[in-house]
Amino acid sequence: MTKFFFTGIPCKNGHVANRYISNGTCIKCSIKQSRSWREDNLDRYRQYQRWHYAANTEKELEYQRQYRLKNLEAMREKDRIRRETNPEYFRNWWKENKDKAKKYYQDKFALNPELFREYCRKWAKANPEYMRAKNLLRQDRVRQATPAWVNEAEIFQICLDCPPGYHIDHIIPIKGFTPEGYPVSGLNIPANMQYLPARENLQKGNTMTMQDYKLVTGEMR
Repeated sequence: MTKFFFTGIPCKNGHVANRYISNGTCIKCSIKQSRSWREDNLDRYRQYQRWHYAANTEKELEYQRQYRLKNLEAMREKDRIRRETNPEYFRNWWKENKDKAKKYYQDKFALNPELFREYCRKWAKANPEYMRAKNLLRQDRVRQATPAWVNEAEIFQICLDCPPGYHIDHIIPIKGFTPEGYPVSGLNIPANMQYLPARENLQKGNTMTMQDYKLVTGEMR
């Protein structure tokens, strides 16, 4: 059912645009009035937005996903400009919202795994210095977590035997967290290593799963 009609006659403000059937208001005038109301009632508008989002979370998330997919290049350009104009805000936001950021990337991966992998590959290729520093830091952490008494040949063999499509996961992360958020530091030893499907390991990140946590603490007997 159509909501608009068009006459070709300018409205009282000079706009030649569609009008709402319900009240005859020009669309451009209606948008201008809405923006003016938001500016004059910002706190009230934000309160309504929060309420509406909480009441329609799944619907809103799906709308945002579909809109971003349809306008991917424009959204990326918008994000790039926002990051360049206010980099400190984004750094602080990621630090203060780690769980939210992790959930965002998990949802993004689940929505389109191949697109997300391609984005990560392009980003890594465009930021070689960062990736080099990150890999060196990871190697240093693994080296520090490897005891002098460990059989390195056994670890090497575990790496060679890793099935295709799987990752070698540290059950207790070398530097990570328990499910409750407490910091932990595991060792790089065979007893602390397991094979996990790549997707499952990426979703796990540096946080222990509840099942692994219960096995380590002896709660699953």
